[in-house]
Amino acid sequence: GRGGGGTSEGTVGKGDGTIGRGGGGGTGSGYGTGANVQNSRRRSAPKVRSGKATSNNPDALPVEVARRFVRRHINELKYCYQQELKSKPDLQGRVELSFTVDTRGIVVKATAKAPAELDRLGKCMSAAARRWKFPKSKAKVTFTFPFVFSKS
Repeated sequence: GRGGGGTSEGTVGKGDGTIGRGGGGGTGSGYGTGANVQNSRRRSAPKVRSGKATSNNPDALPVEVARRFVRRHINELKYCYQQELKSKPDLQGRVELSFTVDTRGIVVKATAKAPAELDRLGKCMSAAARRWKFPKSKAKVTFTFPFVFSKS
């Protein structure tokens, strides 16, 4: 592709409490070549899908509100999965994450149910969930979210 140039002018602090002036300019150009990577082997990004969440007290904090907050943290769960894929490249499966949120919106307990081969993934997910912050609720509430992990 082609490159371009530009000029710049502005103020620069002199370090003695006064303002000095500085300017700068630059030009540039460039040419490049590219390759068609359509047929190259690419690793697809690992997928994390959440199933239907449940709550022991939907009036305290609606499940849909919790789902939105969990979605904001989905990359933390993907990170846990990616860490496990380094040592077990074919790892996939289902983990059920349960966490309890108190009236202040703080996760006071988090556990994961998983088959033995996903145990470390479950522990990483629980640790991540303990750091999450939710809106204040009317009462303590426990949510359960099933997650399915797959390589593509």
